[in-house]
Amino acid sequence: GAVNGTTVGGQSLLVTSSGVTTFGSSVGATIALSSFTTDAPGFSIFGGGVTVSGAAATANTPLISINDVASGTGANNFTLSSTNGGLILLNNGPTGTSFPLTINTSGTVVIAGAAGTTLGSPSAPLIFTQTPLNLQTLNASNLVFVSPTLPQGLIFAPGSSVTGNGAILAANSAQLLAVSTVSTVQGSAAVAVAEASKVGFDTDSVAQQINYGFAGDVGVSPPMNHSIEETGVSVPEGFGQEEDEEEDKKKK
Repeated sequence: GAVNGTTVGGQSLLVTSSGVTTFGSSVGATIALSSFTTDAPGFSIFGGGVTVSGAAATANTPLISINDVASGTGANNFTLSSTNGGLILLNNGPTGTSFPLTINTSGTVVIAGAAGTTLGSPSAPLIFTQTPLNLQTLNASNLVFVSPTLPQGLIFAPGSSVTGNGAILAANSAQLLAVSTVSTVQGSAAVAVAEASKVGFDTDSVAQQINYGFAGDVGVSPPMNHSIEETGVSVPEGFGQEEDEEEDKKKK
């Protein structure tokens, strides 16, 4: 049967067993738990999803932590849901071929399985119903996921094979940052060249025309003369005549 708390976020569940633990239905679906943890070694079988509603302020403490090998029953789409955006840790399983898996959190998701862990496939990817803030693999993992948008923080252990939303992602966050930086530099360089070209196109400087490949223009037309040959100030007709007439009246 279903497992629920008595108040939302009021009770936690820790399962310690080195054998097989089977949940015949959902955990926290009606009244969410504060946290849910399984230990290792062992094997957990889920007949429904797990929902927690603990305080997301505990950013470094997983609100859902699956530490043993996990699997779902039948065709159930097993969901791990942290309604307050808490950390979800998959420390050992599940595997992508054992059952469909959906994760619902706006917090961080950490895939901490052993090297070679497979989670999701092109035909049955790991599904994020909302975009997690961060997605991290601690060891080289094979991960295929879909998400409304790509998480802001993507940190993948070297050797990981990660595909998100149909795109193959870089091996680690440093590579992602490098790609972004190169793209920015290329864009800035393109703008600089365009501005420099405008200067070259708008000048009659022989030197700049040669630099920009317009040597054919040189010597075809007479050089432009920028010197000022005549100077002076023009004034309206009759300017100053009134003053001359006043002077004549004084003399008379």
